[in-house]
Amino acid sequence: MRLLATGVPGGYQKVGRGVVLNVIGLPSASTNTIHVLSPDAERDDAEAYADELAGAGLPFVVRERPGAPSWVGDLAAQRGLGRRADFPIMVMDEPTILTLTAGPRADVDSIVELDGDALDLLPRVAEAFALGNELPRGVYDALVGRRMVEQPGVAVYASLAGGAVTSVGIRLQVPGAVGVFGIATPPEHRRRGLGRAVTARILADGVREGATMAFLGASPMGFGIYQRLGFRVAERWIFHLPG
Repeated sequence: MRLLATGVPGGYQKVGRGVVLNVIGLPSASTNTIHVLSPDAERDDAEAYADELAGAGLPFVVRERPGAPSWVGDLAAQRGLGRRADFPIMVMDEPTILTLTAGPRADVDSIVELDGDALDLLPRVAEAFALGNELPRGVYDALVGRRMVEQPGVAVYASLAGGAVTSVGIRLQVPGAVGVFGIATPPEHRRRGLGRAVTARILADGVREGATMAFLGASPMGFGIYQRLGFRVAERWIFHLPG
């Protein structure tokens, strides 16, 4: 998440005692996150981060790793985060196998990485991110801006058909591993294998960059797709969401 936070103007990360704050700064709660990671995490740090986000007028979520302290639910409820969602963290131990045996299908749209020759696609890619997450246009503009595309360790992908952006995703490259983030397909382009194809392209490029394992957080919509690709659940986190 640090790669995403620092790839957006005004984004940042803070590390406390068993608690990490990641701020991308967009008007979508899932982009501003308090992670409670360890059994001895300090509530005071989490409270301070919640105050900081509230003071900035930013919506946020709390993500609770298995084994986190019992106070997390109380803090979330006091901050108006009344909904809970299961969030599987999934891994693939041998992504090379997928890239060799189940790469992008020949019948899906072309997939491009946004580099210097494709920056004109950024507005359409940002729109596809928003529509794929069923949010208003403009919400994700900063997430896939020029700064993110040029961020070391980050690559943004889009599948294209006749000038339309039909699916999108982000590769997060860290030592020895590749992260799959933000796979999103606008409703009118779903059920064509596009999210799977973008995921496979991200994994293939990640392996070429030295990854020997892959990781992602699975939404309910994507869980079955990732499971069929060979990802397995490593941990089940709890997300505390507004509402």
